[in-house]
Amino acid sequence: MQKSPFVEIGFSSVGQGGDYGSWCFYSAIDINYRNTTFSNSKLYYGLKFGYETSWVFLMWALEFKYSTNFDNSQMIFFTPKVGISIGGFFNLLYGYNLPNVYSELPGIGHHQISLIANINRKIIKNEFKTNNP
Repeated sequence: MQKSPFVEIGFSSVGQGGDYGSWCFYSAIDINYRNTTFSNSKLYYGLKFGYETSWVFLMWALEFKYSTNFDNSQMIFFTPKVGISIGGFFNLLYGYNLPNVYSELPGIGHHQISLIANINRKIIKNEFKTNNP
């Protein structure tokens, strides 16, 4: 399991894939807090790029991620994911990190569970229009 929590923020471009599905390319930066039991460095930083698609309530994703602690440790991960989506706004995914090791980052496990909340830019800008009869 993922041994420590992490937070990420990112951007995506969404495309419609028919009446019941969608797809998305995304990129994100993340900051991982690590318990010092696993490493002397408390923070790891990452940059990721990925693709995800959903159909009705099911979804899958492929992700590439570079992580480092800027202390001579870095890794590149390829993570396939599968999970469920609630209208594309909330996603719950299980992923398995397949590392391509430069040098090991202690405390990063193979298993990853992600809870994702997506916010549409139209909500932020209050651009949704209502149809009042």
